[in-house]
Amino acid sequence: MQDNKIFRKILIFGIMASLILSVMVPIINAGNFQTTNITGNEVIENELLSTHKVLAEEGTATWCGYCPVASAQLYQCYTMGLDFSIVTLVADMNSYASSRCSELGLTGYPTVFFDGGYSKVVGQQSSYTVYYNTIIACGNRAVADISLNLHAFWLGSGQIGVNIDVTNNGGSTYNGHLHVYVTEETSRWDDASGAPYHFAMINNYAINQGITVSSSSTESYSSTWSGYTDISFSNIKVIASVFSNPSYTDETIAVDLEYPNSDPPSTPSTPSGSSTGVIGIPNTYSTSSTEPNGDTIKYGWDWDGDGDVDEWTNYYPSGTAVNTDHAWNSVGTYNVKVKAKDALGAESGWSSAKTVQITIGTPPNTPSTPTGEINGIHKTEYSYTAITTDPNVGDQIYYWFDWGDGANSGWQGPYPQGQSGSASHKWNTVGDFDVKVKAKDLAGSETDWSPLLNIHMGNTAPNRPTRPSGPPEGIIGKEYTYSTSASDPEGDTLQYKFVWGDGTDSGWIVTMFATHSWSEVGSYEVVVSVKDNWDQSPWSQPLDVEIFGGDLDVSAGGTYEGFTGAPISFTGTVIGGEEPYSWNWNFGDGENSSVQNPTHTYNTPGEYIVSLYVSDSQGSEGAGTTTAIISSNPPETPTITGKTEGAAGTEHNFTVSTTDPDGDDVYYWIEWFDGDTNGIWDGPYSSGDQVTFNNSWEEEGTYTIRVKAKDIYDKESDWGTIVFTAPKNKIRWFSLFDFLEHLFDRFPILQKLLNI
Repeated sequence: MQDNKIFRKILIFGIMASLILSVMVPIINAGNFQTTNITGNEVIENELLSTHKVLAEEGTATWCGYCPVASAQLYQCYTMGLDFSIVTLVADMNSYASSRCSELGLTGYPTVFFDGGYSKVVGQQSSYTVYYNTIIACGNRAVADISLNLHAFWLGSGQIGVNIDVTNNGGSTYNGHLHVYVTEETSRWDDASGAPYHFAMINNYAINQGITVSSSSTESYSSTWSGYTDISFSNIKVIASVFSNPSYTDETIAVDLEYPNSDPPSTPSTPSGSSTGVIGIPNTYSTSSTEPNGDTIKYGWDWDGDGDVDEWTNYYPSGTAVNTDHAWNSVGTYNVKVKAKDALGAESGWSSAKTVQITIGTPPNTPSTPTGEINGIHKTEYSYTAITTDPNVGDQIYYWFDWGDGANSGWQGPYPQGQSGSASHKWNTVGDFDVKVKAKDLAGSETDWSPLLNIHMGNTAPNRPTRPSGPPEGIIGKEYTYSTSASDPEGDTLQYKFVWGDGTDSGWIVTMFATHSWSEVGSYEVVVSVKDNWDQSPWSQPLDVEIFGGDLDVSAGGTYEGFTGAPISFTGTVIGGEEPYSWNWNFGDGENSSVQNPTHTYNTPGEYIVSLYVSDSQGSEGAGTTTAIISSNPPETPTITGKTEGAAGTEHNFTVSTTDPDGDDVYYWIEWFDGDTNGIWDGPYSSGDQVTFNNSWEEEGTYTIRVKAKDIYDKESDWGTIVFTAPKNKIRWFSLFDFLEHLFDRFPILQKLLNI
């Protein structure tokens, strides 16, 4: 019996221990918070780093308890052969490293910044795979096409000479920043576990400056770094990285120290290549040199014989024949020379000169007749092409189009021989035009004009104008104003003609409105037409106008203003005549009233012409007009719902809704934090619909989210708000009582086993 009790206690203890671990491990791991663009615990397979070498800058401190694991996991990736470099920024031991941590936006240790902050991983991780996958992803992102050539020379007494060439292989000027770090592979500083750091930055940068490199060119930078006198030749790794806006890495290179030498390269061979050439056409010249110590060599070309280097090449292995292209822009005789320089800056003498005679050459052949649209519409852009060849092999060609209307394309190109040149043009008037083209080569030799291409540019008549707008009722002898609107497909200037239905018209006028008075009682149809400089539109639909005698002085009051859905009170008055009076209101929206002082509700915003016709008991009559300006009601203040707390770096959803009193569609404008300037109107959405938006915040903090709405008439609501907090990640600690209570709730069998 006693043995059974002991076994029972051991069994219960084992069960409880297993359950405690199963519950506590997730709680403890929650403290290792990470912020990164890459997640997952499995290594990304078959992904090669292809665009550039990744830079990993680890922000750390010697007292940080979580940092040793992060350092070890990052170094594990390095030993696996991934193509990246590590710079360890020990902030409490190196003030320059601390400043770099601040630049990167470090908020806690450890944090590893990849490619200048393009991605970051914060906190201790459960496995190296988070770092591994982040390196893979960064290595495959699109970057500027930059090449680096770095040499670091041991000068003794704690000094290092640094030479770096930055080559821009892209098609536009590169503006960026260059960092050259000096690191110790095995650091003089230990982390909190007592293990030395790897690749810790020591002292200041060797180079820290902005750079500008033109397309397809190379810029060289050099400095002498001095720091600790006790550094070891075999323990130094020099790492260079270039960053472009917004400060992300485009390329990285890491080298060991070299011992310098003072032996310059041999004098290069006399340049070989053509002794003649044509302006603007590149010739290729070749040379080679050897470096006694096997260092790489770059070549400086003097293309005009003035004794100055006009162009430096990249570095090449010693003894390699190097080809360089050059084109001259002027006729003349040129003595071409070349010298060599090794990585330490030691230069050779000038080679013997190669004499080159540059001439104008033969002009291109006359271009063919241009091809393109021959029947078009004026003010519409059309493209035309032409083609020719040049007797000089390798020459390139420019084209100049004359459009026949006093305008031209200017020189377009250059284009390779046999490739069509093109240009576009639109003619502002209707008519016939002769298009022709000529060509020139790189030397500026021009051809004759091509045969003519005759084209015709026509016109499209203006669109039919809207029905005239104005009072539908009036009295004889009083002037009334009527208006319309119209458009022209080509945007031509329009003229307008109103026909009043009494045998008269306004004539062709440049305004969209005209005034008229009728001299006789009657019913009239008012129509309008428009014309541009060449064609006339169809006539508009008619507006029926009823003209009465002017015996009574009638007023319709106003101007009236209101909102859709809200009743407006109208007031009619009359002077003269004998009661009783007959009242007839026309509210301009198809509705009428026969009372003197009616109320009326409009359903659509707009400006309405309101007319009032009055007659008395003796048959006298009169009319008056006024205006009712109706605005839409703004939407209600939007509601925004969603979580009020969540993790930074994670997408969070919020639901927005509002109703519009008029049932109009609505748009939403959201500002995710104070000072947010990236908002835009999003929509339209139906009134009352619930719309989901999402956002993530990269940093912890409290954010006030604001949203407003507008209707299709741009009437805006007040702001609706919600406050969202992204707190700092914390480890949740349970009291023993809370934990046991939670445990017994999940596993009731324990209460029976323990008799509680």
